[in-house]
Amino acid sequence: MKTLVVCYSLEGTTKEIAVEMAQAVPADLLELRPEKPYPKKGAVKYLVGGFDAFIKKDTPIQKIDKDPQEYDLVILGTPVWAGRPAPPMMRFMKENSLKGKMVGLFCTHQGAPGKTLDILKRNADQADVKAAWSVHTKEASLDLMKEEAGKWITQIAEK
Repeated sequence: MKTLVVCYSLEGTTKEIAVEMAQAVPADLLELRPEKPYPKKGAVKYLVGGFDAFIKKDTPIQKIDKDPQEYDLVILGTPVWAGRPAPPMMRFMKENSLKGKMVGLFCTHQGAPGKTLDILKRNADQADVKAAWSVHTKEASLDLMKEEAGKWITQIAEK
């Protein structure tokens, strides 16, 4: 099964989990990058990113080099910002149809997923959502999260 793992990651945790998934299946990896990078340090990263997510800002992303339509299974991973998916992931979903695709969704957060997975499901454009996973990054080590990520994607790919 041809698989694509798509992620947006500000600080690297979501990307590390996505990389582990891509290696486990194996799959191609697509890291989303906003045209204008978000701040990565201090409280300003929460203010800017959280505000953009809260107001549902349509954040432009850099051109992507993979077409989700060429894949059987597409995995989407995003951090949770203000209880919502990060704006670059929402832009990707707006620009790329997942209609008829098998899809897996995951989000990373330090407290609660909010409505993130529900929002991703609603925006999955008539896709067949196979699984959704909320990853609490403060409850487990990165190594354990990566191990669980490999198991999670393997189960989806076998369905």
